[in-house]
Amino acid sequence: MFSLQKQQTAINSFTPRMEKHGPENVLAGTLKCETTMHNSVLDLFDKGFKKLLYRKPAPGEQTELPLEVSDGLTSRKLPQLKPLVWDEDFPGYKIEIQSGLALDEVLKLDVAEIHGITTERAMDEGRPEAEVLAEFLELHARCALRVAHNEDFDQRIVRIAIKRFGAGATQEERDAIADAFKAAPKYCTMKSDAKARGVKWPKLVEAYKHHTGKDLGEDAHSALFDAQACAEVYFAMNPVAVPV
Repeated sequence: MFSLQKQQTAINSFTPRMEKHGPENVLAGTLKCETTMHNSVLDLFDKGFKKLLYRKPAPGEQTELPLEVSDGLTSRKLPQLKPLVWDEDFPGYKIEIQSGLALDEVLKLDVAEIHGITTERAMDEGRPEAEVLAEFLELHARCALRVAHNEDFDQRIVRIAIKRFGAGATQEERDAIADAFKAAPKYCTMKSDAKARGVKWPKLVEAYKHHTGKDLGEDAHSALFDAQACAEVYFAMNPVAVPV
């Protein structure tokens, strides 16, 4: 079982959402974190994972990792390999985040200043994730191409939702629907823009500014506004021919 304790970790993003727990609407969220630690943590995922990615350094070669508490596998076999994605659900987990100011001060994740959605608003106006997912997939089925900014992240969130709340009668059926969604035609404005301009992956606000000359404004970070901005970026990069 994967577990981290007293590990310094950076919080990259937090997205609140609603889940249906029986008849109740329950506030939930998606938290994205980043941490750096010893490669022995790979054993928590699979005992053969570390041997697949690491080797013992050659004679005279400088080691890349500390030698203490080590089996000698301290040099990467494939240093050109990009970060890997481990796709697995870990149900029943609990997270406690300390602020670092005092041991009894737990960090409160307040994203209201980012997108204007407070806990109270989410509880009052939020809808069950299963209902929103069904409506989204109905619209998705009518489309020939799915477009998103950072499409890899968005499709992963949708696939997780499908695995939990999809229309399939069994988990195998829901997994098949999730896999079909992943395989559907898609276009990532973030990666396409970066490749076309030779820049690092741009944020939506950066891509929007470059292609339209406009700022996103105060309404940025609402789902509808971001979707409209993404559409403008897409059509700026892929102009539609209009008959004269």
